[in-house]
Amino acid sequence: MNTLDTQYKDLLSKILNDGNTKMDRTKIGTKSIFGTQMRINLNEGFPILTSRQHSFKIAFYETMMFLNGETDSIKWLESNNINIWHGNTTREFLDNRNLQHLSVGDIGPCYGYQWRHFNGPGGIDQLQRAFDTLKNNPNDRRMVITAWNPNQIDSAPLPSCHIFYQFYAFENKLSCQFYMRSLDVYHGCGYDIMCYGLITTLFAKALGMEVGELIMSTGDTHIYNNQIDVVKQQINQPHFDLPYLIIKKEINSLSDICKLKWNDVNLAGYISAGPLKKVDMAI
Repeated sequence: MNTLDTQYKDLLSKILNDGNTKMDRTKIGTKSIFGTQMRINLNEGFPILTSRQHSFKIAFYETMMFLNGETDSIKWLESNNINIWHGNTTREFLDNRNLQHLSVGDIGPCYGYQWRHFNGPGGIDQLQRAFDTLKNNPNDRRMVITAWNPNQIDSAPLPSCHIFYQFYAFENKLSCQFYMRSLDVYHGCGYDIMCYGLITTLFAKALGMEVGELIMSTGDTHIYNNQIDVVKQQINQPHFDLPYLIIKKEINSLSDICKLKWNDVNLAGYISAGPLKKVDMAI
């Protein structure tokens, strides 16, 4: 089964048909709507879009960088031929943001840094706290992890786009809802969904739980003007059943999760409609 691609293509169509024309910081311009939600049944399979080819490898390495609280994209991503953070961490980009203290490739105190070291060295490890709460008190309503830290927003090349998430456990099933303050639906959405699908799946396995629902709620939800032609093409692409994630290594703790390597996982049965014309990411 696959209701993910259906919801995704419906979202693309809604933005094209009802979106507001807005200018943005990149000067490309967007069609934008505000306030959407997708509910994804993780029992249908791993949530990777099939109406256009996506790279699970990119999602895996970026998610592992976040889970480990790391900020060095050159070490974690570019060393594995993944360049998604390159444009936003060049010397020129960092200097234009008055971040001369950051090294090239450093994404700064956003995302996983805040998950594991909220507010700086010695800060709160929100991820470990959430994992321990799921293990010891799964009915708790405070299993929230935030990457939005007003004290350090201006210390990162980009403020975090996915800014918080919350776990929910019921009848030994683990669900997760995450919020996007800003979502590039064509370039980013598929990878954000994979990121949180992977986290939820890994947490569930380590805790001896089943997977439930993945819910994405969004704020400014947009398509860039230079993406409109390929978006129209993707809406008409076929889609296929979702694949399944195989975790080859036993995991029982957050530490075990964070030590996983690329060859410890396998995405079985992924079929896509293939790649579409490349559109450069807005920087």
